[in-house]
Amino acid sequence: MAKPPRRVRREPPKVWHNPDVVGLRRPSEPEQPQQEAAPQDRRVRGPARIVVGSKEPRDEKEVLLERLLERLSVAEGRAAISKIVAEVEEHGLVLPQDDQMTALQLLEHSDESRVQSALANLARILDKEPAKRATVLDSRLRRLEEFADEQATRQAAAELRKRVKALPGVT
Repeated sequence: MAKPPRRVRREPPKVWHNPDVVGLRRPSEPEQPQQEAAPQDRRVRGPARIVVGSKEPRDEKEVLLERLLERLSVAEGRAAISKIVAEVEEHGLVLPQDDQMTALQLLEHSDESRVQSALANLARILDKEPAKRATVLDSRLRRLEEFADEQATRQAAAELRKRVKALPGVT
């Protein structure tokens, strides 16, 4: 038995005691034109601030690496991550070794030697600072522990997963 479709109301709420809520004006009130903001409103907000950019021109490679790292941080799937890392290498750039989020993304790379180096980097980084995305890290390590092709990768993932679980605040 099908339910009848819900009726959609196309009228304002019926609040009879407060005409401001409904947006109606009383017939006795004359219509008043909207006043524009007075120039003195600017003084209330405070003085304008001038921000001076760096006078030093930015290196094209530095800007390109920033863009590629941004793409890497939002990339999903092995193919997309591997493609971005290949682009980084193609341009002769080097991925940062001390960035936890980059190492976390590299756990999804299709080349297991790259994954093993990311595991080593993560182990080194987690000695210095807590895990930023512990749940994602745990799930990727568990997947590597179960499904990695090489025994060394499975072993490194299992060891790092035990270390992450032992950290305070990680469940």
